[in-house]
Amino acid sequence: MKPIRSLEDALNRCQAMGMRLSRQRRFILELLWEAKEHLSAREIYDRLNKQAHSIGHTSVYQNLEALSREGIIECIETLRGTLVRQCQRLSLSRQLS
Repeated sequence: MKPIRSLEDALNRCQAMGMRLSRQRRFILELLWEAKEHLSAREIYDRLNKQAHSIGHTSVYQNLEALSREGIIECIETLRGTLVRQCQRLSLSRQLS
């Protein structure tokens, strides 16, 4: 399987896996690929809502779980909680709170 090196690759992988590309999923992927630092699920929620992208906590968690399950992002368990990163490079982490 081709490595995910860009947002476009991530979106294409979602489509290839039969995943629905909802606006919330697109917003999350865009944020992950733009982020220069590690983010928690709570930070993703806060940033998207500050950008006027209405998204609920449950949607953030469900999308992160689905993206992780399909190998588009990676989740890592640590003492501080679950860390999340995109597959290209570490770009998202911290506890999912």
